[in-house]
Amino acid sequence: MLGHRDLGLGDKALLVHHRFSGWLTDLKKLRHTEYPAYWLGGTLGHLGTRIFVITCLWQAVQMSEDAAWVALVGFLYGIPLLPCSPLAGWLGDKKMSRGTLLVGACVLGALVAGIYSWIVGNALETKFLLGTANLLMGISFAFYGASRLALLATILKGNNVFSVASFDLSSTRMM
Repeated sequence: MLGHRDLGLGDKALLVHHRFSGWLTDLKKLRHTEYPAYWLGGTLGHLGTRIFVITCLWQAVQMSEDAAWVALVGFLYGIPLLPCSPLAGWLGDKKMSRGTLLVGACVLGALVAGIYSWIVGNALETKFLLGTANLLMGISFAFYGASRLALLATILKGNNVFSVASFDLSSTRMM
């Protein structure tokens, strides 16, 4: 094989190299689709979500100085993912336009962030409102995540969805 030096690694190293170069070839196809705009939207969406979560947890610490309340706020964000994600996936696959579902989830997230900003800006912070905002944000993220993955399959038209989905999730959540 031209350019190959035997480093004593054997066939396993060649197999890994072949798989890795095949994966990069799959990613080159993304230049000719709507994927760059999709990736940018995902990066901004994840960044905004993380800012919201960190702000809410910081607010919970400032309001109560109790670790149990901080854990409850995080739990209220995560618990809607369990019942809402299967419903969102079913809606994205069978019943609705994936773009409509994604836009709806983003609008709900923006609405929750706006309400939360209004609450903090007017010094109306209560534990109940903070918990409610996190619960609603968790619901919106369940629909956002499911519709985003369904939209990825639409953009790629079924080609290499799993390898690109793993690349997408790892690259947009690095922040």
